Amino acid sequence: MCARRCKLFLVLALFLLGAGSATAPAAAQESKPVYALIGVIEQTRGAAYENRLRTPDNALYALAGMNATIEREIVRLRDLRPQVQVKVWGTLYQAAAGDLPRIVVSEIASSSDPPRGGEQAMAEVAVPALNVRAGPSTASARVGQIQQGQRFPIVGRSAGARPWWYLCCPAADGREGWVSGDLVIVTGDVASVPLVSVADPAAQAPPLDHWRVSYFADETLRSAPDAWGMAQEIAFDWGAGAPAPGLPADFFAARFERTIDFDGRLYQFSARGDDGIRVWIDETLVIDQWRGATAETYTHARYLSGRHAVRVEFLELAGNAWLRFWYQPLEAPRGQWLALYYDTISLSGEPALARIEPAGQIQLQYNWSLGSPQAGVIPNDNWSARWEGLFYFEPGDYFFEAKVDDGINLYLAGHHVIQGWSDDAKRVGNHFLRVGAGWHKVVVEYYERGGLAYIELDWFRRQGTGPSPF
Repeated sequence: MCARRCKLFLVLALFLLGAGSATAPAAAQESKPVYALIGVIEQTRGAAYENRLRTPDNALYALAGMNATIEREIVRLRDLRPQVQVKVWGTLYQAAAGDLPRIVVSEIASSSDPPRGGEQAMAEVAVPALNVRAGPSTASARVGQIQQGQRFPIVGRSAGARPWWYLCCPAADGREGWVSGDLVIVTGDVASVPLVSVADPAAQAPPLDHWRVSYFADETLRSAPDAWGMAQEIAFDWGAGAPAPGLPADFFAARFERTIDFDGRLYQFSARGDDGIRVWIDETLVIDQWRGATAETYTHARYLSGRHAVRVEFLELAGNAWLRFWYQPLEAPRGQWLALYYDTISLSGEPALARIEPAGQIQLQYNWSLGSPQAGVIPNDNWSARWEGLFYFEPGDYFFEAKVDDGINLYLAGHHVIQGWSDDAKRVGNHFLRVGAGWHKVVVEYYERGGLAYIELDWFRRQGTGPSPF
């Protein structure tokens, strides 16, 4: 009997000290406390440890009781049928190369056992300053900061052997928040603390009614935000100061995110600031000025309809910091064209290209030959376009004429004047009598089927029966 018991403690001692490997004894290794870690016990074969714990997220930990009584309880709970879920308290030691992390168990119980103690679980800050996060990770936005010695009730915990604690109520706005379990001293009944999942605001879809703002204590924007907030507009002048408490005044960055509902028009996006600026629309980079300050206003025009995600990023290098960003519908000046180009032949979907184009001596004149209005955006064949503009007409009778390859329609003040919506080259024209004096809207629709592509369109007031200007 003695020989058997001595052998058991010898094996246990070798396991705890890492015998047979190059690792240092467990007492010299990095260790963390384990509080009510949930899982099921599995028996192993051919390993240095006989039992292991599998948690709900499939993490594995080698188990060893701190004494023979705890070891026997581990085996008893392992062998119960049906299999039971357990809670484990103890000390976690980091894994050696190729091995599992090890928990030296100080207490173990079935998760269905009544809670221990009953005293309210509390967390006391063990470091000079501790960030409070929106989620149980350093990748979550910071929502507050608490100081050494402060104590808060624990109302939830994350999964895993190194839990984050959900506290009431340390956030700057009086809400609950998460803190790392490595940086607090925990007392009271942690066995009954429930697992909690809280959505990180930074991981949610951008809002519709305001800008979500994330601030970063470096200029890369690759880490988790160090602070966050909201804004109704992007119009900030931080001067020589910091954008939020705890952030530097220089070499910081900010990100602004919002979902915007556009009403099917051409919009111009404008940005200026000190220093760098980037703007995305639906993950497409449309303004890229990630550099030191200039006196320029950067712009981008795009036709948008429906909801689209807009993201603005700002870089502060040194000195004063300020940022302005705005957008507005872009209308063609009178006497010019709003040009919308589609990568379909039927004028369907959103335009792939939108821009303001001037009218020439001939009101509308392009010869794309075998090419397209913009390579890489509009195909050479099977595309369409629409031009709209306000033009001044003297009172009188007018003749409208076009030479195109392929199809064309023309509308004056909503009246269908030219109908030539068919394939192949053509010359078409029509009269419009008694046009009133003033500005009238002209709409031209065009499509290119294949081969050559060109359009020439003009109009003139009839004074007698002379030839057309073409």
